[in-house]
Amino acid sequence: MTNQEIVHQIAALQCRGHGYYSDGLFPSQRIHGWFPYCREDNNIFFSTLIVYTLLDLRGDLDETSKSLIEEIVTAVRSAQPLYQHWKGEGSYNFWM
Repeated sequence: MTNQEIVHQIAALQCRGHGYYSDGLFPSQRIHGWFPYCREDNNIFFSTLIVYTLLDLRGDLDETSKSLIEEIVTAVRSAQPLYQHWKGEGSYNFWM
């Protein structure tokens, strides 16, 4: 799989208009190692990690992939205010 294909696959996983997840987020699940459960986890943490990773790698990619990364980053950033500290401080909550 080429780098361009990987970026396109990542972009396809990003939520847009899904009910449970905020637009721009990537789906994530919470899994407990001792108890048998796996549930959807609406949080900003993993989406932000994906953004940081893509931004770190974009220098090695073609222009089409760089443009797609910018779209991914913009969408995640649009969801960040939903997770901002309720007093407006400089920290973010993992969950809404």
